[in-house]
Amino acid sequence: MQEGPQQLTALSTCATQYFTNTSYSSCATSLMVLSTSALNVKPSGCYMGYCDFVRCLRRINSVNLITQCTREARTGVNLSLDSDNVRFYTNVTSCILAKTRCGSFNPITGDPQVPGYSTAGVRLSNALQFSASGELRILAFPTQTPVTNAFCAISNNLTQTNWLTNVC
Repeated sequence: MQEGPQQLTALSTCATQYFTNTSYSSCATSLMVLSTSALNVKPSGCYMGYCDFVRCLRRINSVNLITQCTREARTGVNLSLDSDNVRFYTNVTSCILAKTRCGSFNPITGDPQVPGYSTAGVRLSNALQFSASGELRILAFPTQTPVTNAFCAISNNLTQTNWLTNVC
């Protein structure tokens, strides 16, 4: 199959078939529009329609992950209490980080991964970042990364918490 608009059209057909009536249907619709657009150019290594489609899938995956973690963390929490709000936030954050670090597949990108390790075999920690547009990004870095030894800190290592069955 030729690269470019023909592939996007084929991908769009497939996406429409499989994503209709799912949380990904907006991605399929956008891909269909972009696959026939004159604006579909290849500015930096990938056709805009494809890049937008991948970003859309990742955005939906992020929303699904956040939703799943908020549902799991909500159990036994009274959101009218400040102390429970703190526990809720901590649990949601722990859940997102553990699920992205400890799963066999990255829940946002879908890429296979060795739980807790980089492809080079380096033990990883991770952190959350939200872009200005609200896109969730998971930053991974070696656990050997030094942390500033702040005044009266208990520990300066990067040991991270697990979440339910997400242990690595």
